Amino acid sequence: MNNPQKDLQDRIRQIFEASGLKKRQFADKSNITASYVGHIVNGTYTGDISDRVIHSICKAFGYNYHWLKTGEGKMMFVENPRFQSVEGSILLGVPILGRWSEGDPAIICEGIQEYAPMRAVEGGRAFVLKEGGMAPRFVPGDYISFVPGSSYQVGDLVIVTDQFGDFLIRYLKEADGKRWLVAETATYPPIEADGYGYAIRGKLHEAVRPLV
Repeated sequence: MNNPQKDLQDRIRQIFEASGLKKRQFADKSNITASYVGHIVNGTYTGDISDRVIHSICKAFGYNYHWLKTGEGKMMFVENPRFQSVEGSILLGVPILGRWSEGDPAIICEGIQEYAPMRAVEGGRAFVLKEGGMAPRFVPGDYISFVPGSSYQVGDLVIVTDQFGDFLIRYLKEADGKRWLVAETATYPPIEADGYGYAIRGKLHEAVRPLV
């Protein structure tokens, strides 16, 4: 007879063994207690493992939330290091948003089921770029991370959402006493930063690109 909780513990044990860490190190990285990890690894834990714990482990080690919770799908968001940072590093840990939600971004919401292979930053979020206004520097398919509410200034690359909650990247510039959101590609017209439907969500943190 299937036991989903036991199977879940087995997958966590598999992640623990693959990490090569001691129990306390694994616990600290996952933001859970060492005794909790010990019970799971030793097979003595009898309760249900919460979504918060599952999300924490996925975030810490780059595993696919859906796989860890159910055993289905790909084990890791990136099974091989097929991504390279536009700035030069390869790391894991930023939850991906499909579109902006006013109910996020302060917590990891249950709707997040994947984590981008990027440098983790406290409070960070990521999205997959869909439009080409910043080509060739950033192109559709790039993974972009930012910290919602982070400070920015004129000249910065900022993360913008439109009236539908979709994400854009633009330069923040000033002209004629107004702030403008300016694309790299001339075919995309400037957007008034304080215009209807557009909002600056924070400063760009990092971008990674899948290797073909």
